[in-house]
Amino acid sequence: MSFRFLPQGTVALLNVAIDDYTCADPKRQVGLSAGAALGYHLSMSDETGGELTRECLTEDCGKTLGLEALAAKLKGKPDFEPSEHYCKGAGKYCSDDDFCVQLVAHAHLPSRFGDFELYGFYDAREDKEHTAMVHGDVRGGRGVPVRLHSECHTGDVLGSLRCDCRDQLEAALRYTGAQERGAVIYLRQEGRGIGLLNKIKAYRLQELGLDTVEANVYLGFPGEARDYKVAAKILGLLGIESVRLLTNNPDKLEKLLAEGMEVEGRIPIVIPPIPENEGYLATKRDRMGHLI
Repeated sequence: MSFRFLPQGTVALLNVAIDDYTCADPKRQVGLSAGAALGYHLSMSDETGGELTRECLTEDCGKTLGLEALAAKLKGKPDFEPSEHYCKGAGKYCSDDDFCVQLVAHAHLPSRFGDFELYGFYDAREDKEHTAMVHGDVRGGRGVPVRLHSECHTGDVLGSLRCDCRDQLEAALRYTGAQERGAVIYLRQEGRGIGLLNKIKAYRLQELGLDTVEANVYLGFPGEARDYKVAAKILGLLGIESVRLLTNNPDKLEKLLAEGMEVEGRIPIVIPPIPENEGYLATKRDRMGHLI
């Protein structure tokens, strides 16, 4: 990137929407947007040989607090380890031969769907991070409304119309937020357990004529590869004794029961089809037994 210099002694104020300006010396690289956010007035002058300079506009933007000073600002002691100090045995079972899922931290999370407490969990076997949105007091609860939602990057994040995942997630959060208590557990098992990149391959195979089950099989996976062992552990860590599942999938009910979690019933969460996903939903109904 090049800059036009004004007459000598004049400061050229930069008011541009760029992320970074790379200086000749990488140690002096400045992030413009980041600097502005910290209260710096970023400028460039030919008096400095064209280098970016900064002027502190706020009283404390030049201060860097140490750990002790930061701790002194806290209104209470955190109930988590500040570092990534999770259960041992990442990528495998823990040393005690137990399936290791650890509750790492939680925090209040007001949302457009209601008032929630967000819980974060670490899964040592798969080295994955899972979350749970919890509304109300679920500890010791029976018949708690629970949604086990498997990650769908294309739907949940990008708004894909090829599936009903985002609509189900939002419906579950809205329903749970309106109840006395409930939880939505977000599991990192993209594409019914095959991963995001394989899911994109499966999308391409569907464009070439296969259905969603056939595409997974073509790639060497079962039509349904999700595992709810982690979900059962998370429910236990939350203190939930039995659930009513928000689902249309009987396989999910059976797998959760197999992990020892009591399931008292099912709450349908049916989303009306649209032209872009009616074939996908028909396959889930006719080939995978979904109750839609």
